[in-house]
Amino acid sequence: MSGAAASGNEAARATSAGARPSGHRARMTRWLIVFGLLAPALLLYATVYLGGMAIIGLASFGLGPDAESGATLVNYREVFASAHIQAVVLRTLRVSAITVIACLVLGFPVARYITSPDARWRSFVVMAVLSPLMVSAIGRVFGWIALFGPGSWVAAQTMHFFGTRATGLLYTEAGVVIGLTNILLPFMVLSIAASRANLDESLLKAAASLGATPSAVFWQVELPLNLPGILGGVLIVFSLSITNFATAALLGGSGRDVVAYEIYSNILTYHQPGTGTALAILLLVCSVAIMMLAIWVGRRADAMQAPRVET
Repeated sequence: MSGAAASGNEAARATSAGARPSGHRARMTRWLIVFGLLAPALLLYATVYLGGMAIIGLASFGLGPDAESGATLVNYREVFASAHIQAVVLRTLRVSAITVIACLVLGFPVARYITSPDARWRSFVVMAVLSPLMVSAIGRVFGWIALFGPGSWVAAQTMHFFGTRATGLLYTEAGVVIGLTNILLPFMVLSIAASRANLDESLLKAAASLGATPSAVFWQVELPLNLPGILGGVLIVFSLSITNFATAALLGGSGRDVVAYEIYSNILTYHQPGTGTALAILLLVCSVAIMMLAIWVGRRADAMQAPRVET
């Protein structure tokens, strides 16, 4: 009996030892397949994006192909010391913040309606929301120029009631905000709608049945549950608006420059690649920092709302 048991144990060990390499080979095969499928996208990302960012970063420190000296911070000192660039940065942040607020105020009711179970015109509203994405950005901007430009009804009314110039809202920050809101509103709506799709409507009914007022249900139940979608929409709209070039350049005109247009002007118009690349790196750092701050705030809010289990 003992000999048979020992031989059985030896056979089991041999079988398990033989199975391990087979399982290891299977895992390696899966990883190789996954890496092979991802390799083209990773190579494209590393070459186009990371390679381009590396070139821009080196140029911002004066290490471009035509550099005659070592690394220097003179480009960054010029950016921080320029009153014009500081005004441009503040204008860009202001326009982006107002655009985010406008998209949130306009987009939340729309997302709430299209995710409502009794929405009768859901398909029509969804098509209306997505329609700006079906037209090129340049086409939409020129449509706003025709609407805001000299001789238009909007220009005549604003000049009559507010005493503005004949150009009306064209070449103003208000025109830039309206154009950006029109372009970026679908992203806010879709982000909030995706979050609301997982919302249990019975929670809202339960809160109302327990005596909560409609405003209390909205602020204390519905809004916190929609916070991930709101935060995602805010990050998308802010990142796209702070780096927007075409809409701000065409609707803002001269004197309403934003950071993206300032980068373009320094590199291609004034032939100052050092200042332009330094400003591009600072814009990237600023965008990432604001996004990380927003993500941290969202996680803190989720942690504060999570139920505590006492042991």
